[in-house]
Parts: sequence; structure tokens; C-alpha cells
Amino acid sequence: MNRKKLIQMIASLVLLCLVMTGCKRETFSYSLRQDQSNIDKVEICTYDHDTGMRSVLVELSDRDSNELLSAISNLECHKSFPLEPILSYGDVVICITYFDGEVEMIGIYNIGWITSNGDLNTTLYYFNIQDIRKLIARYVDPDILAEVSEEF
Repeated sequence: MNRKKLIQMIASLVLLCLVMTGCKRETFSYSLRQDQSNIDKVEICTYDHDTGMRSVLVELSDRDSNELLSAISNLECHKSFPLEPILSYGDVVICITYFDGEVEMIGIYNIGWITSNGDLNTTLYYFNIQDIRKLIARYVDPDILAEVSEEF
């Protein structure tokens, strides 16, 4: 390969890397999968990604549920690149259960849902880790969070 082509190829690769890593990721307001009137309950749970098991830490009252959902709508949501999907939710998640059995999961690292048939689905969406931690910590005793998660 001659020197000119090698330099062009290296320059192209550098430019491609700059474009892929230097792009500003736009933020947006997250919308729930279903209308708020379809919500049966809102819980904060521990979550084991390997087994899919969830254990309820707290079930929120209607007032707290509305407050939490309002706070979620005010958080900046981000979209990861499809080449680097985030597959883990973290060990504490916000679970929004709808009347049809679907469960929307908002984790520390990722957002997804479980179908009424039990199939787990992930999205490319996520919130700032510190923001979602603070939100969860409003509703769960800090001592309990420290016992069940290294994130708190």
C-alpha cells in the first residue's frame, strides 16, 4: 500500500472515531409506554438480572406514584448508540405495572419492560445515574438501599 493511501485511510479512521465519539447526545423527556390511567401500581424493587427475580422494597401510594412519575417526566433521558446497548438495569429498579400485566422497568442503567407473557425487552434509553439514584432514594429507606445495593 502506498504512503498516500495509508495516510488517507488513517485520516478517515480518525475522522470516523471523532464523529462517533464526539457527537452530542441529545436529551429528551421520557414518555411512559402506556397512559398513566392504565397504571395498576408503582413499586421500587430489587432486581437480579441473571434470574429476572424482583423483590418489592416499597409499593408507592397513589400520591407518591404521581409525584415519582412527574419527576421521571422532568428528568433528561438519553439514547445510547445501537452499537453499545446497555443491557443491565442495575440492582434496584422502579417497576410500573399496568392493568394488562405489562411491567415497565426504569433502572439505574437502562429502561425496558416485561411483557404480560414475561418476555424481557430493553431499550436504548437511560437516565443520568445520579438523578435516578436520588429519585429512588426519596422513597426507600437509605439503610435498606445500602443493604441491597452497592449503588447506594
